[in-house]
Amino acid sequence: MATTPPTKKAINATIPIDFKPNSSISLKRLSLKTFLFCGFLKTNDELARDNKKFMFVTLFLAILDISTGKLIYTNAGHNPSIICRNGGGIELLDAYHGPVAAALPELAYKEDIVFLDKGDLLFIYTDGVTDARNIDKQFFTQDRLENLLNSERLGDAEETVERVFDEVKHFEGKAEQFDDITLMALYYEIASDISQIDDFSVTIPNQLSEITNVNELFNNFIERHSLPTEMRRQFNLVIDELLNNVISYAYEDGNIHHIDINAVLQQDQLTLTVSDDGLPFNPFVGETSQLSGSLEDQSIGGLGIHLVKNLMDKANYQRMVNRNVVKLVKTLK
Repeated sequence: MATTPPTKKAINATIPIDFKPNSSISLKRLSLKTFLFCGFLKTNDELARDNKKFMFVTLFLAILDISTGKLIYTNAGHNPSIICRNGGGIELLDAYHGPVAAALPELAYKEDIVFLDKGDLLFIYTDGVTDARNIDKQFFTQDRLENLLNSERLGDAEETVERVFDEVKHFEGKAEQFDDITLMALYYEIASDISQIDDFSVTIPNQLSEITNVNELFNNFIERHSLPTEMRRQFNLVIDELLNNVISYAYEDGNIHHIDINAVLQQDQLTLTVSDDGLPFNPFVGETSQLSGSLEDQSIGGLGIHLVKNLMDKANYQRMVNRNVVKLVKTLK
């Protein structure tokens, strides 16, 4: 039986990660939830294409916001990852959000959110750990792994990976390695430059009646942080214009689609991201008009995309993994 050499990986997340502006997978250009959804959908579709032998793969995908500890994750049939809490105890991420990847194309996967605190450790592994066997054909087991991680604080990421790997190899003894053994640990330490204050996310179907609900939820977010009324009005107009365009013109099949809206409040700016799976369209291509009069004199709807560019400090469009992604930034003055 062929075996795969063990893989060990340790990550100490102690400094901010710099996502380059031109990177094709930049979290600064895309909401976490949208990126997670698109990435999983694309991966599954690619693996399922021409899969005549009905092969499959288990996947665990997670995105960590290093400034807040917010971890968004999706599990497609993979072993449950484990959080070792700094104050003691472990937390099992044992939810499954969809079937194994490559089973069928165009599957939908859900996601969950959990927060890491300073000093917490995220431990990820393959079933080669829990299914490791000794010469008596006994398994290492999930319980043994959890007890090991829960029995004592094993140290940082590198120390934890080394300790678990050593325990597995000691358990196997002289037995042949049964399966690949892959370990990964991430030790979370809050970045020194914390600028994000709060965020807001909502997913709606492509129905015009949902626009009012989005604005109401967004207004509650604005009021919670005592932001200016003028900023609230500006974003209400922008949200109305963008969602009207998407819902009215982005889809031709008459089916229900979902639109993601995400807002991130930082110390110096408010960022709004709208993502949809409609027809490719860059709303910012073309001549920009100038608004005349005050906002109070403008009517909501039919204002044209020039309103968005005039009211926001930055406006950006990207086509990413079959989705239109519009990102708008308003500086807090």
